[in-house]
Amino acid sequence: MKNRFYFLIVFLYLNIALMIIFPLWFMLVQIITEFFCSLYYDGQFNLSNIHFMKAIKTGLFCGVLSGSGYFWLYYKHQRKKI
Repeated sequence: MKNRFYFLIVFLYLNIALMIIFPLWFMLVQIITEFFCSLYYDGQFNLSNIHFMKAIKTGLFCGVLSGSGYFWLYYKHQRKKI
């Protein structure tokens, strides 16, 4: 029972951590890209061109997907040790 609880904690930790990190990373990349494009083209930095909701939704989806994948690899590795 303790072993299953441990795997549940690891699964939740990986998913929640990556669901927080990926949207922040996607928004940061969009802001940096918009900044450099504004420097190159017209010199005006405008945040209205950035789609924050798309970045958040995509980041959440990628966080769940990658968190589950990393957990599967971790679980597979741990089961070989047992």
